[in-house]
Amino acid sequence: MNSTIFLRFALAILGGSFATSALIWTGRSSGEQLHPTAQQLITALEKDFNDDQAAALADGILTRAEYDSARQRVASCLEANGLEVHREPGRGPGGVDELWAESGPSAGDLGNVFLNCYARYQGKLGLIWAEQNRPTADALAQRETAIDSCLTSKGVRSMPLSELWASERDRDAYFECLSEVPPP
Repeated sequence: MNSTIFLRFALAILGGSFATSALIWTGRSSGEQLHPTAQQLITALEKDFNDDQAAALADGILTRAEYDSARQRVASCLEANGLEVHREPGRGPGGVDELWAESGPSAGDLGNVFLNCYARYQGKLGLIWAEQNRPTADALAQRETAIDSCLTSKGVRSMPLSELWASERDRDAYFECLSEVPPP
């Protein structure tokens, strides 16, 4: 069974949950800080890091090489569990390769395989990486405009995501545009 869509949604859900967690963590109170810094996240989450993750963060910075190494360990774990891993160069946060996978007949419980590999080898490093590579408001606005233009070129009017979800055609066009418009 091809589980590409499941794994892409799992990645999106994990990314979204990390972003939401970071937003909740800061509380959007009367203070000026809207989200934690990478160093604040490292300090707050240090008890959740395994030895490899803690070593990568020992100097207070998650380098591209360290993050790529963690993601490669995730990919190797997925492959060892019967999944075929694909990479889309530069499509992930901060320009890292986006990973997605398809299951083979012997992959077993896909959700557990993915979550176990992810938790063991990457875990909350994704939060740190995302914060260190947070796009500016201008970059996000430019991407939103580019996605709207892409949708228009596909015959879909710009509308809230909740409305796009109501139509399979519109939803498919949105995912095509996400694929075509590079991340900030």
